[in-house]
Amino acid sequence: MLLALISPRPIVKPLLTLLLIATAVAVHFMNAYGVILDTSMLRNLLHTDVDEARELVSRDVIVAVLAYAAVPIGLVWWSQLIRSSPRRALARRVLATWNTRARTVLFVVIVGETVRADHLALNGYARDTTPELMQLGVVNFPDVTSCGTATEVSLPCMFSALGRGHYDSDRIRREEGLLNVLARAGLHVVWRDNQSGCKGVCDGKGIEFQSVKRLEVPDLCGPDGLDEILLRDLETTVASDGRSQVIVMHQLGNHGPAYFSRYPQRFRRFVPTCDTAELRHCTRRRSSTPTTMRLPTRTT
Repeated sequence: MLLALISPRPIVKPLLTLLLIATAVAVHFMNAYGVILDTSMLRNLLHTDVDEARELVSRDVIVAVLAYAAVPIGLVWWSQLIRSSPRRALARRVLATWNTRARTVLFVVIVGETVRADHLALNGYARDTTPELMQLGVVNFPDVTSCGTATEVSLPCMFSALGRGHYDSDRIRREEGLLNVLARAGLHVVWRDNQSGCKGVCDGKGIEFQSVKRLEVPDLCGPDGLDEILLRDLETTVASDGRSQVIVMHQLGNHGPAYFSRYPQRFRRFVPTCDTAELRHCTRRRSSTPTTMRLPTRTT
């Protein structure tokens, strides 16, 4: 918003280029040294002499600038700027800054449970296990692996900046996660839970926790609460705040071993099923109940 007000046409592209390069360098050093470039660090940087700064310029810095900034800089210089009179240009910038402040966003994150990548039709599985997602034309990432097979491990990792490659359970629990950062930025963050809690992900100031297990909905609640209950009274949550919101819905999903009780009867498509939590009594072809199933490997 500030750049929109102070950047006349002749300098806007060079200024954006400089900022993109500076950002790429900052990202590189934050990742490489594990530091945060706060205001005091920036003041220290501005007082660094040329000889000292030259020592920090290496091949890794050049690679980082090319990797992070090359494409954005190309887009900046490829775009065509509209010529306008000074009065009209100023009016457009001011109006754009109003529009930015007035815009609110609702972003919904659905956290699943116990889904095998090799059993999703989106990933090429022979059976049509994701018919509605296929019709929506979603963007699918097939090569994704969780940090562990337990919710206690995988859930905090999902919302951490460390990721699976640098997984460290102690460090993850000491640092702020994504939801903490969003709440600190002023967004209304809500965690709606139909499982066993957020495992510390939703702890912290500014994050609201809602357990839908407490809702009295005869067809959806109980020990085998169905995930459809996550939508109950959702409109009230959305309308409760004028700020931009992030709502996380934590599903019970196919949480084992009572897989047969995780969905309503109207969605029972692949039959016969294993209608018991004693999976050892179910064979691949026929079960003692009598149903059959393909024994799953539990992942989160």
